[in-house]
Amino acid sequence: MQQFISAEELARLTGLDIDRDRLQVPGARPLLAQRQRFFQRVRDLGEASETTIKSWPTASTDYAVNISLGIPGTAILLSLYSREPAAVFCAFYLRDDKATYQRLLSHRDEIERAVGAELDWQDSPGVKANQVALRRDGDWRDDEYAAELALWLVQTADKFAHVFRSHL
Repeated sequence: MQQFISAEELARLTGLDIDRDRLQVPGARPLLAQRQRFFQRVRDLGEASETTIKSWPTASTDYAVNISLGIPGTAILLSLYSREPAAVFCAFYLRDDKATYQRLLSHRDEIERAVGAELDWQDSPGVKANQVALRRDGDWRDDEYAAELALWLVQTADKFAHVFRSHL
């Protein structure tokens, strides 16, 4: 259970306007502040959209945030890649359950048809967790592309939540 909310969340709850272009994390490197701004954009868009996801994660300075599916050992992971070429990722994460991963893999064609894309099925030997990921190239730090990439993450996360939940 989260005990504290961010200053930005408090301002939003009290109806104050925030200039996102000036939002900075005190003492943070520019990349961290960029991550937080982008993830806030994703959260705001997700909360304003009709999705099966009921709780969008708090904006973070980390390179990734998790969306709970309400199913133990699973999550949707949204992540940012900063090196060239920059990209965003949406992944279905499954912790310590190789049998369920294999069952999902046996429905690969059906799942990929429902998502509308060929997915990257990651099963690394010696690693307990598995991921099924989708990448979209684009510089999430550039305002010209950030809105489109945030929308893609929200829509893709919603598809993943619906499709993978239906196969669990």
